[in-house]
Amino acid sequence: MKTPLLKLLLLLGAISALSACDNNAFPEPDEVLSDYLTAVYTGQNEVAYEFVSSDDKSVKSLKDYLAENKNRADPVAKVFVDEFEVRIVSQNQSDSNAAIKASIILPDLDGMLKGLKQASGKPADEKIDPKIAAQMLKKQYEDLDIPTVYKNESFQLVNEMGAWKVHLNWQAELLQKAREEQIARLLADARELRKSDSGLQAAIEKYKEVLELDSNMAIAIYGIKDAEQEIKEYKLKQEYIKSVALYDLEAKFYTTFSKNKVPGVKFKIKNNGDRLLREVEVTVYFKNASGTVIAEERYRPVLGMKKSYSGDQVILKKNYIWQMEEGNFYKADAVPTEWKEGAVEAKVTNIKFAE
Repeated sequence: MKTPLLKLLLLLGAISALSACDNNAFPEPDEVLSDYLTAVYTGQNEVAYEFVSSDDKSVKSLKDYLAENKNRADPVAKVFVDEFEVRIVSQNQSDSNAAIKASIILPDLDGMLKGLKQASGKPADEKIDPKIAAQMLKKQYEDLDIPTVYKNESFQLVNEMGAWKVHLNWQAELLQKAREEQIARLLADARELRKSDSGLQAAIEKYKEVLELDSNMAIAIYGIKDAEQEIKEYKLKQEYIKSVALYDLEAKFYTTFSKNKVPGVKFKIKNNGDRLLREVEVTVYFKNASGTVIAEERYRPVLGMKKSYSGDQVILKKNYIWQMEEGNFYKADAVPTEWKEGAVEAKVTNIKFAE
C-alpha cells in the first residue's frame, strides 16, 4: 500500500514529466526565427504575423499588417525559396528572452533581374511582369548556381507560455514615427514663421521644441542661430528706420488717359542716416470718413534690383532724396469706394541695407 507521501511524490513527478513534454513540443527560438523570416521573404504575411509577439500585435492588427505588406509577395522570391537560408551567428537565451544574431542568405534577385533585362535587350528601368520574370529565371538558372547575397541582423524573441515569438518592438516604431511627424510639423511651422520679422521669436521656440525631441537635430540648432541673427538685424533695421524720413504725402483721386478718379498716392523719402539703402518699403493706410483704416497698400520705391534709366541700381545714399517723376503716382487699385479722399497715413515699414 502506497503512503500519502509516496503518492504526492509520484504526482509531482508526473506533472514535471508532462511539463517537460509540453516544453519540448514548442520549437526553439532559432527555429521560430527561421520560419518567421522565411514567411516574410516569401510574402506569406498571415503566417509571418502568427510568429509576432503579443505586445506587437496589440500595436498593429493583422488587417493593418496585411495592408502594409500587400505588395511584399514576390513570385520570383517564391520560385527560389529553397535558396533562402538563415544561419545563426550567435544566440543568448534565458527562460523568457532570446537575443539572436542571424546571417540571412537570399538569392540576388535584383542582380538576376538586371541580367535578365540585359539578356533580353530591355532598358534597365523597364518593368517585367513578376510572374513572367519568375518563370524565365527559373528556366535560366535550372542548371546554374543561384547568385546570393547576405545580410546580418539582430532579433529579439520572447517566451509566451512556452511558445517563442519574435518581438519587433512596433510600439517603439510607432512612437518614432509620431516623433518624426511632430518634428516635421514644428520645422514647417518655424519656416513659415521666419517669413516675417514678427514671427522670428516664435520660430526660435519651435526650434527649441524640436531639440527637446532630438537634441542633435542640426536644422534646429542652426535655425536658432540664424533666427537670432535675423532678430538682431531686425532690431537694427527698426532703429535705422527712424532715420528714414517720409514726407510730402499726397493721396487723392487722379485722372489718367483711360480712367477718372483713380485712387493713388505720392510721397518723398530721405535717408538721414549714414548707411546705404538698397530697399525701402512704404505702407500706406487708407481711412474712411470716420478715420478707421479700411485698406492698405505696400510700395517699394527704392528697390536695389530695379534699374534706373542710367543702368545703375537704385540705391538711396546718405542724405539722398527719392521722389517720383513729375506726373506719376502710385495707384491704389484695391482701395474701396468707402475711402475718404486724402485720409491716409503712411510709414516706412521695412528697409534693406546695401552693404
